[in-house]
Amino acid sequence: MVDTERGTTENKDPIESIPKPILAIVSSIHCFVMLGVTLIIPILEVAIGASYRDQCPMNPNIPIYLIVTGACGMASIVLVLVINGGFIWCIKRNSIAVTFAMLCLTIIIGLFILLMSLFLFAWFIV
Repeated sequence: MVDTERGTTENKDPIESIPKPILAIVSSIHCFVMLGVTLIIPILEVAIGASYRDQCPMNPNIPIYLIVTGACGMASIVLVLVINGGFIWCIKRNSIAVTFAMLCLTIIIGLFILLMSLFLFAWFIV
């Protein structure tokens, strides 16, 4: 950007608006790995629900609840992994167009995660 009063040019980095602690956490590979490890719980829910599908003597719907919850949990974690990977890619590219595209993608994925959360909430009530 050109500063007409001072006569200098300065390039404004789009990533500078993000607080440094959040940037350090989200852009790290450790966060990416921990989300991958967290994916184990929904996988186990789906596996247990599928293996005991018609065998639960107390309530035959419990395995179905496990399958639906595990599938929604896996989808949520995978979508958060996509956001995290895109954020790391956005930092490495360091351009305004990529940042804008990542912002749009994050909003769309966030809305999808919100809809899945509302579905799970309604699923457990019914």
